[in-house]
Amino acid sequence: MTYLVIKFGGTSVGSIEHIKAAASRVADLKSQGNKIVVVVSAMAGETNRLSDLTKAFKTKNPKAYDTIVSTGEQVTTGLMVMALQEQNVAAQSLQGWQVPLITSPDFSKARFESVPVQNLTALLDQDIIPVIPGFQGVTKDGEITTFGRGGSDVTAVILAAALKAKACHLYKDVPGILSSDPNLVDNPQILEHLGIEEMFEMSSQGAKVIHPRAIEAALVHKVDLKILPTFDTGKGTTISSGTSSDTSSCTTPLESQSITGIVCNNDEIRICLQNIPTSPGATACLFEAFAKANISLDMILQGGAATTDSPTQNLTFTLSESDEKEAISLTKGLQKTIGFTHMDIHPRIAKVSLVGAGLRGHASVAHVLHKTLSDLGISLYGMTTTELKMSVLVSNEYAPQLVKALHDNFNLTKQKRKEGNHAPSSTLSA
Repeated sequence: MTYLVIKFGGTSVGSIEHIKAAASRVADLKSQGNKIVVVVSAMAGETNRLSDLTKAFKTKNPKAYDTIVSTGEQVTTGLMVMALQEQNVAAQSLQGWQVPLITSPDFSKARFESVPVQNLTALLDQDIIPVIPGFQGVTKDGEITTFGRGGSDVTAVILAAALKAKACHLYKDVPGILSSDPNLVDNPQILEHLGIEEMFEMSSQGAKVIHPRAIEAALVHKVDLKILPTFDTGKGTTISSGTSSDTSSCTTPLESQSITGIVCNNDEIRICLQNIPTSPGATACLFEAFAKANISLDMILQGGAATTDSPTQNLTFTLSESDEKEAISLTKGLQKTIGFTHMDIHPRIAKVSLVGAGLRGHASVAHVLHKTLSDLGISLYGMTTTELKMSVLVSNEYAPQLVKALHDNFNLTKQKRKEGNHAPSSTLSA
């Protein structure tokens, strides 16, 4: 049996009228012979409202917090069931504990552990659409958990993987995946087709459209995705896991373009630990502490001058701004164990990333990037590369200027794409 998982984001269900319109889309897809599971977010602004209620209390209680903020999605599931019934479509809501969506006990950062699908398939076999809340799950002990902002994307992809669905459609208030942030560049192009690896890099480097963990799950479980606009009839973006036989979902050939998109992430801090002894395992305890606290590190740069008399090195890493206080506290607590002499904290850091399968075959990309930095007089604080992305750390006040210049220099605007010029700007080519 062929299943299709459809997820509607907060803006897509932000009013009763929007919920009814979303239900109409579901009814149309069902009429085409699809067995559908619907995943919904809380109505736009509702999670913020619920989160703000908790700020009245000085003492933090992660369990209570998750219980509170998870209620927004419960409301939307009920409203979506009513809207589907108006479309003469049988539907039933199942909360996270009813599916059940079993997660780890990491409140606000929970990860899926198992998803039994028997309750879902039982409804689907009766031609009833299950409507599931995104963003939330339940531990083995029955405690409600949440996955962090954007977690409904994760729910949808995991359900698609568990059901072995043919695809997962994510409806958003955007026309699709864009070549860069429209708030930073003029006329970014809609990327009609992306490989899952490219989308994984864009998401993990700071693209806000899809939760990075959702892309991670799609990559691991080979789930084909579509990012579709809720409020118009555009084609959106197809993200192929590489298993689809539809050749139209392939990414652009490597020889025709070097960069697919440019991503900017202003929500990072950089921490530098100086004069760490070079003995093996000196920093292992730090990374162990971060792992236990579920704090993910991004760029990790290790090295520096070492002498025979005093062999030391420096360690630089970046992490999400939301983890700043906890990370600094953990690091300070381990200073004697690690042996570093100074800790420098740089909060106003932006990471600008060039992403594209073409990085594998275009030697000029690094030259264009560094020439752009030089022309703009922007200092570089760190750089990492993979086959699919090249990321640099710069002061966040210069990030918008850099993104716009790179977008122009790699000819990513709609107009230039129509002209068929996919190579880097001739003034910057190697």
